[in-house]
Amino acid sequence: MIFYPLTTLLTMGVDEIAVITNPQDREQFAELLGDGTDFGASIEYFTQDHPRGLAEAPIITKSFLGDDPFVLILGDNLLHGPGLGRSLGSHFSVNGATILAYQVENPEAYGVVVLDENRKPVRLAEKPQEPISNLAIPGLYFFDSRCVDFCLSLKPSARGELEIVDVLRCYLELDQLYVQVVGIGSAWLDMGSHESLLEAGQYVSMIQSRQGIRIGDPYIVHRNLESII
Repeated sequence: MIFYPLTTLLTMGVDEIAVITNPQDREQFAELLGDGTDFGASIEYFTQDHPRGLAEAPIITKSFLGDDPFVLILGDNLLHGPGLGRSLGSHFSVNGATILAYQVENPEAYGVVVLDENRKPVRLAEKPQEPISNLAIPGLYFFDSRCVDFCLSLKPSARGELEIVDVLRCYLELDQLYVQVVGIGSAWLDMGSHESLLEAGQYVSMIQSRQGIRIGDPYIVHRNLESII
């Protein structure tokens, strides 16, 4: 699965990558990906000793990030379709944070964003029991350099984690949270369950068998980066 988010980063032109794993899996990821040279990138490895939440990722990689803007992507997400390649790289220049929004039938399973009539975000919620929006937030986030300080200021949630939605609220309160709605024809697949992993496999199999193009192959992306839009 790591190849899917990796190729998403590569198509955006990202060539400095930090991979965060648990301590038990670090060596396996390092053996699989190496230092990134084969993909035209530089990869460094970090560990999260306990599952303390997504918002701990910028804290763990603070020395790696420095004062640069960055993108955070989850390892179990598959994004595929027009507009989800190099054009996403434009969000790095934004003063604030940018998230994607994807229409789903079961928003209660995800973090969601509520947009007003001008498609500006007005509210965020994590797995709401009552449907307030059908726009889920995929695991791809663009942040400016203030993100690390916002993460350091957070308190753990009721489940004992630093929540990424709380970081997004920091930007929302400053009116500096931006949303790109993923259009029809593009796919976001969260592979965090057995059922969704099966669906992702079926989707990839269908596209590859029809088009004869390998999805999520970082070697191919590296060789053809200049022709990818």
